[in-house]
Amino acid sequence: WGERPLRATVAALVIIASYAAVFFMLNAVRPTFSGAYTPSFLDYVYYSTITFTTVGYGDFVPKANVLFKLLAGSEAFVGIFMMGLFVFTLGRRYSSR
Repeated sequence: WGERPLRATVAALVIIASYAAVFFMLNAVRPTFSGAYTPSFLDYVYYSTITFTTVGYGDFVPKANVLFKLLAGSEAFVGIFMMGLFVFTLGRRYSSR
């Protein structure tokens, strides 16, 4: 990865989009605020971003299936390391100057 924080950022965006697509295809997310609401793809991108950054607001949650919960957990796990990688590459880039 060298000293290129942009690579870590692009990789993070690809991971978020990939997880959002998988969640969308599996219809793995449900809103907690209304049972009649059908999430759009942008809602899945939002959920994926919130899960990736481990914020977890709670307005969308994975459906009650172990696979969906493991998928969300794996994204959070990957997100922690990708954010660490970004901070590391950013620090290396600016500490060498």
